[in-house]
Amino acid sequence: MGKCQWVFICLFVLFSNTSIEANEKYLSFKLAYSDLTFDEPEESDAADFDSGTTWIVSGSQNLRDLLGFDGLYIEGEYFKSLVAPSLQVTEVDFDNSIKAVADISYWGAGVYAAFLYAVTDKLLIKGRLGYAYTSMTAEVKVICSGDCPFENDLKAKINDTGSGVSFGASMSYVLANDVSMVVEYTKINTGYDDGDITTAHIGVGVSFLFNT
Repeated sequence: MGKCQWVFICLFVLFSNTSIEANEKYLSFKLAYSDLTFDEPEESDAADFDSGTTWIVSGSQNLRDLLGFDGLYIEGEYFKSLVAPSLQVTEVDFDNSIKAVADISYWGAGVYAAFLYAVTDKLLIKGRLGYAYTSMTAEVKVICSGDCPFENDLKAKINDTGSGVSFGASMSYVLANDVSMVVEYTKINTGYDDGDITTAHIGVGVSFLFNT
């Protein structure tokens, strides 16, 4: 684990004070379906990746004491891919067939402003808007058959980082005094040198609340 990841984890822990009450904390753990879309500036169509899975840890702080009213939170989040989304492209002409396969693994962190609304005593909905940083690694393999213009079975690893606006919404249901089930959707728009990648997370998990 690199130094940057440790920095983001430490910052996340510092901000992970939260809950419905100002004197409570919660920490949320989610497993998410992840979907990536790559938009190249020179291309008219977006490349769609196969789906992957991501684990997400998040926490929030009620800003009631600072702002004087309830409902607004500051949130921190850390995420890391478990199963890398993949992309496969095949081009065929008269003399050869070229297939390129790319597996994308990533991790990142985000900071959000969120508004929480209690529909009932047990059902809560939340919307949030923020900014996220993402570090991605692409493992690319190119396989050529026929009259190949290059050596067959080329491999490369590409690392890149980017950041951009992120937004989402969630719904949680209180199962017990200190445990809630959470369903969440988050969309992250990240700009890179070679184009923009949109990452969508659909996660399900639990939140543990702690009184202080």
